[in-house]
Formats: sequence, structure tokens, C-alpha cells
Amino acid sequence: MRKITKRKHRNLQKKIKELLKEFQDIHEDLPNELPPYRTHQHEIVEEPGSKPTLRAPYRLSPTELADMKKEIEFLLAKGLIRPSSAIRCPSTRHNETRRKPAHVHRLPSSQQADHQEQIPNSMNR
Repeated sequence: MRKITKRKHRNLQKKIKELLKEFQDIHEDLPNELPPYRTHQHEIVEEPGSKPTLRAPYRLSPTELADMKKEIEFLLAKGLIRPSSAIRCPSTRHNETRRKPAHVHRLPSSQQADHQEQIPNSMNR
């Protein structure tokens, strides 16, 4: 980790304040100052060639989802973020490759049974 001296921190604060003043029309509610000085600055070091993990996003309550959508629309309108151009794999591709054996018994009325382990039916073997 890299240590930042108090003098460098003050110089950095001045430069950031100048930038904030120059671009204040972009975002009105920016903080007025930097967080307090810390002896060690946090840094995440990635290994060369590493890729992000593939995970489903966190589930949100309807009110949290509405708040998040509102914030995203606000940031898009300000030009602070842009839509992702990442190539996505269709979610149905996994379902097409997964075949269910003929001897597996399913209850047609159970919606939840689709995502649970299937119970083999000894009568159809």
C-alpha cells in the first residue's frame, strides 16, 4: 500500500476543490470536502488477467428497487453513468442444455418444484 503524507493530502484537497468548483454544474449536491485524513489509503489490487465473478444481483424489496431505479435514472440524466455495452448470454441457454430424464416424476401444479431436486419415480423405470 502507498502512504500519503499530510502535505500531499492537502495538495490533493486543493486540486479536488478546484475540480469540484469547475464542474459544479454537473452535480449540485457534491460533498464540500474530502473525508478526514487516514494514514493508510484503501486499495484493491487485482491479479493480472483476473475476471469478475459471475453472480446474480442482490434481491431488493419493491421500495428499494424503486429507489435504485430513481437513482440510476438521475445518474443517467446527469451523464455520470452510461448503459452497459457488455455482451450478455441469454438466460434460456442453460435451460435448453439441461435435459430431464424420462423417469423423473413432477407435480404439474407445483411452481416451486421446478427449482428443487426432482424425485425419481420407480413406476416409470
